[in-house]
Amino acid sequence: MLTLTEFNSILKNKLPNIIYHIKGEVSRPKLYDSGLYFTLKDDNIMMNCKMWKSNITSDIINIKNGDNIEVKAQVDLYKGALSLTINWAKKLNNIGDLHATFELLKEDFKNKGYYNKKLKLPDSINKIALLTSMKGAAVHDFEYAINNVNCLVDIIKIDVQVQGIDCPKQIIDVLNNYDFSSVDLIVITRGGGSMEDLWGFNDKHLMETIYKRNKPVLAAIGHMIDTTLIDFVADISCPTPSLAAQYIIDYNKKYVDKINNHKQDLYNKLINYINKNLSKLDKINNKKIELKSSIHSKREKYKSSINYEIKTKLLKLEQLSNKHKSSFNNIIINNNINYEEFTQIINKKEAFTLVWNNTIININNYTESL
Repeated sequence: MLTLTEFNSILKNKLPNIIYHIKGEVSRPKLYDSGLYFTLKDDNIMMNCKMWKSNITSDIINIKNGDNIEVKAQVDLYKGALSLTINWAKKLNNIGDLHATFELLKEDFKNKGYYNKKLKLPDSINKIALLTSMKGAAVHDFEYAINNVNCLVDIIKIDVQVQGIDCPKQIIDVLNNYDFSSVDLIVITRGGGSMEDLWGFNDKHLMETIYKRNKPVLAAIGHMIDTTLIDFVADISCPTPSLAAQYIIDYNKKYVDKINNHKQDLYNKLINYINKNLSKLDKINNKKIELKSSIHSKREKYKSSINYEIKTKLLKLEQLSNKHKSSFNNIIINNNINYEEFTQIINKKEAFTLVWNNTIININNYTESL
């Protein structure tokens, strides 16, 4: 029975000693003292490569991500994984196939107007649909940033592949079939990686689906230096998952500040309205007091005038009464008759004469006239 290490050695010894002529795109090149290490890839396959220092030429030493090169290499087996040992290499052009495809797609989507349609966010973001891998660091970074400031946002987490051939298809299926009616914002995010790792977010069909959506989409793919086509097509683009969370926090804070400012403005207007009307009420009360005082003053003046008039007339009446009483008494005295006798004569309607101031008065005629 063989150990895996022994089996690996046997397979390595059985590998054909053949030099293959291969072309591909460079990814993640790293230069060490021992040599140059990078990944060579196309649309479907990638293999780790090493090139010993003695074989490195000035044309190859500065290769970078996206460079398209041709190599002559032998197959090697290291710890159970196939790799290529490069004996010779040459740049084919300054930009790799993926970069060329990226630029073509970028220009095509621009011409179609995919970058111009931007959906407006609601006043506040209360519920989010988070599309990412539940196994990646992005979901934890995003949730930590949201929860760290106690941002009251509901997060619906939807697990999707964010790398590989099935990545765009899974995201398209979710965007087409999930009920987003109660969601304010769709967030699509993942951490950083190489261009091929992020290539699913340049997928033509995914871009078309996002363009036709009826809910705002925020894309946060990779790190600060990573750029994918979804960054241009999405309504909002953030460099990292954490910054996407911060964008939502700041957006809601602006809304809360706006509400608070509006509330303060309404409060100030209400206070001004109350003070203004209190001032009017004070003026009315003052006028009321002045009017009441004026009425009281006029009433007292009129009362005093009436009292004076009554007293004056009463005095005149009393004077007149006294005058007539005096005259009557003179008549009674001059005619040698008392009051009772006079009253009886009047009541019996008897005729008689009185003398007053040398004047003869016929009482019988007088009473008849009465």
